[in-house]
Amino acid sequence: MTNDNSKIENPKSKIQNPKSEGSTFYFTGVVESLPDSLQVNQLTYQPQLAGKQLLIVDDNATNRQILTLQAQSWGMVPQAAESGYEALQWLSSGEKFDLAILDMQMPGMDGMTLGAEIRQLSDCQRLPLVMLTSMGKPDTQAQTVEVDFAAFLSKPIKQSQLYNVLIQILGGQPIQVKPSSVPHLQLDPTMAQKLPRKILVAEDNKVNQQLALQLFARMGYRANIAANGLEVISALHRQHYDVVFMDVHMPEMDGLSATQHICEEWPPIARPWIIAMTANAMQGDRE
Repeated sequence: MTNDNSKIENPKSKIQNPKSEGSTFYFTGVVESLPDSLQVNQLTYQPQLAGKQLLIVDDNATNRQILTLQAQSWGMVPQAAESGYEALQWLSSGEKFDLAILDMQMPGMDGMTLGAEIRQLSDCQRLPLVMLTSMGKPDTQAQTVEVDFAAFLSKPIKQSQLYNVLIQILGGQPIQVKPSSVPHLQLDPTMAQKLPRKILVAEDNKVNQQLALQLFARMGYRANIAANGLEVISALHRQHYDVVFMDVHMPEMDGLSATQHICEEWPPIARPWIIAMTANAMQGDRE
């Protein structure tokens, strides 16, 4: 951090390091202001998506909640239906949407059938439709062409990929979704029976919390959540965990400080395995 600050005009650095509270770094310096198009809130609230009406159709409550929270964080106005029939009722009654996200595999009416039904509605023939699928693009090529989906996204959905698709569709740009170079992840639903482990996920982002719980549930695990490092320490005092998935950046006490505290308080034989999680996959972050 000090090396980076040396590039700033007239830098002055300070550090506070109270025990068990993590470290706080301060620095001052003369910097150039960012243009309006690059403000910090660009990472969350998105002017291009703000106010856009989004229809989400998925029978899985967790998926609906994850997509809803993510859309809201970008300033969109999402409305989630748990079935194709419910979505068709809303559309038939005249509710307007700028874009619809449909899950492929739903009981009663799958996403492909729902897309075809939506295209039969006079006001929805040009409504952009995005299909979520666990299998990549469906093989039903003829029906796909007839429905005219704007994009296909494979689950689990990457937030960055979803964001790019929404921006491209609502901005009238050509859709450029790069196929994943990693084969589709096959999860063993009996993993928890074969390898029983107590899992704690340390993550302050509610969307990521839901994603993690859903992922572990698909393997048979019932993971617990801690929203910051202090909650991790408290949870470890209450019961033993075999593995802690530790987000690096959290409020109150970050993942690095929490890990250091755990290593100081628990001997190696008693402490859990700690797996670091970070959105910043740079070499400096690894160090």
